[in-house]
Amino acid sequence: MGNESDAELTCHRYVDDHPDLTNEPAIMVIFAVLYVHIFVLGIVGNVAVLYLTLKNRHLQSVQNIFILNLAASDVLMCLTSLPITPITNVYKTWFFASPVCKLIPLVQLLESAAGNSSPSAKNENGTHTVTLEERQRLSVLASQRRTTTILASMVLLFGFTWLPHNVYTLIIEYDEAFFHNGESDNTYIVSMIAHLISMTTNVANPILYAWLNPSFKEMLLTSIRGKTRKQDKQSSKDTIIRVSKSTDNTQEKAF
Repeated sequence: MGNESDAELTCHRYVDDHPDLTNEPAIMVIFAVLYVHIFVLGIVGNVAVLYLTLKNRHLQSVQNIFILNLAASDVLMCLTSLPITPITNVYKTWFFASPVCKLIPLVQLLESAAGNSSPSAKNENGTHTVTLEERQRLSVLASQRRTTTILASMVLLFGFTWLPHNVYTLIIEYDEAFFHNGESDNTYIVSMIAHLISMTTNVANPILYAWLNPSFKEMLLTSIRGKTRKQDKQSSKDTIIRVSKSTDNTQEKAF
């Protein structure tokens, strides 16, 4: 009887009884490479948007403040949901503190709010163009049209990239076994694919902003060139100092 009860109480890992593709080494490597690229590009791109917008006052329009908020939410998403979700899907275990479990949905909600609130920004500055001269008015209108295009493109991109994740979430809410296939459980691989697609907005948003905003693109290039010139000047100074010291040592030896 004792042996039978021990056999009945034997614990089995869920992944052993219900294997899925997320535990295949090749799949893990592919997802790891993709997630690392999204993380690095997302952090670099959105930090650049934050830095240049905060540094240059004329970029701080009402519309660009919404884009600034979106960049900040993208950085937060890269630091929280992006690394935590795939780790949890692969290992089927929550390695993080309990408050973090509540933080992830909040971050995703903030990302959604930032993406959905952006279109309303285009109407805020409409009344300021009435008192401007004709050329200034045309310039402002052109700038507003460009900003509206950027915001509309970001909203459409947000909708398309988050659609698979939202559809997956709705399906799971109504039927948790929908993605089961016999002994196999495809829920986690579908979740990771949908999550990966939604995370691409963290990379696409700053690229879209730089591509459609000539001022931002110009300032980004100027900033990169400025840093390169500073490094070249510092390198030249170091070279001159070394040459000067070498000349002084040679003269001292000659005397």
